Amino acid sequence: MKTYFKRVARRFAKNWQNYLIQSFYATFAIFIVFLVLGMAHTIIVASIASSCFVIFVMPSSPTAQPKNLVGGHIVGLASGSLYTFFARDAVQPRSFIFYALVVGISIFLMILTDTEHPPAAGTALGVAVQGFSFNVVVAVVMSTIVLSIIARLCFTAKFGLSY
Repeated sequence: MKTYFKRVARRFAKNWQNYLIQSFYATFAIFIVFLVLGMAHTIIVASIASSCFVIFVMPSSPTAQPKNLVGGHIVGLASGSLYTFFARDAVQPRSFIFYALVVGISIFLMILTDTEHPPAAGTALGVAVQGFSFNVVVAVVMSTIVLSIIARLCFTAKFGLSY
C-alpha cells in the first residue's frame, strides 16, 4: 500500500500543473452548461460532466474524440426524445421499462453509428426522465461542441496531444 501512495505522489509531483489545468477546463465548461440549462436540468448536466471527465482526463481515448462526443450525445438526445414522444404517459412501473429501453437503444445506436460515448447514455436517460425541450437540445449540442473546441485548444497547445 505504501508503494502505491509513493507512486501516486511521484506522479502528482511531476504532473500537478497539468492536473490543475485539466480540472479548471472541466470546471469552466460545466459552469457554462449550468448557466445555460440551470438547476432544472441537473440530470442532463451530469452526463455532460461525465463527458468532461472523459475528454479532459483521457483525451486520447476513442470515446473522447469530437465525433464520439457530439455524435454520442445527439444519439442520446434522439433516444431520450423517443420516450418523450411515444411513451410519456406510461404508468410508473412501465416507465421504468421504457427508461431502460431508452438507454439500451442509445447504446445500440451509438455502436451502430460508431459514436460510442458512455456519458451519452446518461443524456438519453435524462431527456426521457425530464422530458424533451428545445433548451436541452441546444444546450447539449452547444456544450458538446464547446467541449470539443476547448479540448482541441487545450490539448494541442498545452500538452501537445492530438485530439
